[in-house]
Amino acid sequence: MYPEGPTPISVSPWTYLTEATMPIEKTNDPTQSIKLCHGLIRKLIDAQHSLQKWHAVAQKVSGNPAANTLHGQGRILALLATQDEMRQRDICKELGIRPQSLGEMLAKLEKAGLIERRSIGASNHALAVKITQTGRETLEECPRISSFSGFTDEELIQCANYLERIATEIDAQREELSQP
Repeated sequence: MYPEGPTPISVSPWTYLTEATMPIEKTNDPTQSIKLCHGLIRKLIDAQHSLQKWHAVAQKVSGNPAANTLHGQGRILALLATQDEMRQRDICKELGIRPQSLGEMLAKLEKAGLIERRSIGASNHALAVKITQTGRETLEECPRISSFSGFTDEELIQCANYLERIATEIDAQREELSQP
């Protein structure tokens, strides 16, 4: 989105890769809104990378593939820990992965005793997946980011609310962009 005015100001979509490494500050620059947006996106990407790196180290240190709840088996276990039971196709939809990929990971989790699968429905074609007590214990043993000690509870709540609003805005713009 361009700032309101008679002439749209052109800013490269790649600006956030270069200029956004600078601190985000208020200026009188007419392209400030765009630059702030790009800077924020860069900061979100940096935070995502930090989180991914933390999870990779947690997985390496623990030796447990379930320790990385952002990828693979750990991501599936983390999702199942929030549900009583889920159908395989719902897991695919929720995590955005192909049925074949999910099937392979579920087989590994089942072999390790971390999940159980059972047929449901009259045709027995659908499968329900449930985390086992061993699976829950495995997740509990995994390292976690325990706190953000540099922030007050109010700041964390405010940040979570901002992130939710950002996600909603990005989703709305994605929907708008995908319209013919």
